[in-house]
Amino acid sequence: MDENWNLFKGNSLHPLKNMSQQSFSESTKTHLGSILRLINKKHCWFNIAKCSHNVKHCLKYSHLKKIIQKDMCKAYCEYVENVLTPKMEENT
Repeated sequence: MDENWNLFKGNSLHPLKNMSQQSFSESTKTHLGSILRLINKKHCWFNIAKCSHNVKHCLKYSHLKKIIQKDMCKAYCEYVENVLTPKMEENT
């Protein structure tokens, strides 16, 4: 009974271990780094806009927020297409 359970457990967790140990390309790491820098900049502009109540500062914050949302969506799509899809095709 224990041998069957260990065999089942090992076979069911094997694909998950392969998918969790992904290697990201250098371009992906650079892209993620630029997104993180934009997020830090957005937080700074949020604090500036919150304290100053200036319309220009609010517009700068909202502009950065839109750019980050687009970049995050693009990065997610690239991740799914380039990392997850080939890994899932190998496992099937």
